[in-house]
Amino acid sequence: MTGSNHIIKNKIHILYPSFTNSEQKVAQTVLPTGADVIYFSITELASTAAVVEATILRFCRRLACTGYQEYQLPNT
Repeated sequence: MTGSNHIIKNKIHILYPSFTNSEQKVAQTVLPTGADVIYFSITELASTAAVVEATILRFCRRLACTGYQEYQLPNT
C-alpha cells in the first residue's frame, strides 16, 4: 500500500459516519477492493456499488479530490 493510498483509506474511515447511505455503499465497495479500483471506470464502480455515477463524483469530492480520475491516482 502506498502512502497516498493509506491517506485516502484513512480519510474514508474518518469520514464514513458523515457519508450519506449511498456514499457509504461506495466506501464499502472501494475499501476491500483497494488498488484494483484504478481498473474500474466510473460506470463500473457505480454499478458495483449500486449507486449512480453522480454519487461517485460526490464521494471523490468529499475526499478532497476534484473528480474520479484524481481519486484513482493515489491508488496507482
